[in-house]
Amino acid sequence: MLQLGDGQLFRAKARRLLFVGGATACMFIAAATPAGARLVPDPGAGRGNPRALRLETIGIGLINRVVKDVRHAHPECVPDSPFDDPTTVTDASPSDALLAAFAPLRRPATPDDTLPMDVTTMHLPAGPIYTNSIRLLHGPGGHDFYLIVAQGRFVPRPEPRLCLRLQRRELEDKLADRSSALRRMTLHTFDQVNGSEHPLHPPKPAEAVYLFDRTPSGQIGGGGGGVDLAFIRNHGMVGTSGTRGSSQVTVLVPDGVASITATFARTVPHGKYRAPKVYPRAITMKVPVQDNIASFTAARPAPDAFPTQMVWQAADGSIVKTVRGNR
Repeated sequence: MLQLGDGQLFRAKARRLLFVGGATACMFIAAATPAGARLVPDPGAGRGNPRALRLETIGIGLINRVVKDVRHAHPECVPDSPFDDPTTVTDASPSDALLAAFAPLRRPATPDDTLPMDVTTMHLPAGPIYTNSIRLLHGPGGHDFYLIVAQGRFVPRPEPRLCLRLQRRELEDKLADRSSALRRMTLHTFDQVNGSEHPLHPPKPAEAVYLFDRTPSGQIGGGGGGVDLAFIRNHGMVGTSGTRGSSQVTVLVPDGVASITATFARTVPHGKYRAPKVYPRAITMKVPVQDNIASFTAARPAPDAFPTQMVWQAADGSIVKTVRGNR
């Protein structure tokens, strides 16, 4: 299951990417949204407002329609896709900063670090991949993961401003005979999303980090990522997968973190116009870190299994960092 929202208005404002392997889908915090992502009402802090939710759904449908129409009529408005180009590889080494942050990257490679598939067939939205720096991480409880790092993350070209103006003009036409409430909400949404998804200054190139589960049969399972080192140092890279009532939570952290105290709030926002989910109680647990990985089970469905607070602790018990607001 995939949660693309970050507690704000739309899933398309995501900071998470999804990659699926086998029968399990994992959600991982990521650095950018796939190009051309379609807007979907945020499922995920409101008290419940069915009328506003209905207007939001109608407005999103109109936005998706005009974006599709403009891109069909103007091919130059079709954004780059992170999956258009083949994945490339390099024999180069990661940056000194990345090597200093993850001890497994500093050890010699072994046969166990070999991927069970050709990395170029994974179509990661980054590259080239550091093929000599793929490492198998042995997390707590016998959970293994493949750490894959790339020389550069996908940075889409900004959508031409002319295209955005064409979209807004067509949207205004479609809203001309609609209610003032729908017009205000939809145009505000359009402007807000475009300001986030099409900034005047795109993010700078940076190395990208990915994490994939290794299944008991030795194959690649679910996973994802795409974040840079700065993001991991500030937030960690958090992924969840699981069933309706229980999820596996995975956290990738830099060197120096020996354990994590994770808290899951009792009340979880489910969107601006939806009532929040209220659980019987909050959950707090302390879990070990091994090979830069914390992997544990939380009694929450996957979309609600992102910790609302994490306290990273060193081996001597001192606090390395407190991270809040991963939802």
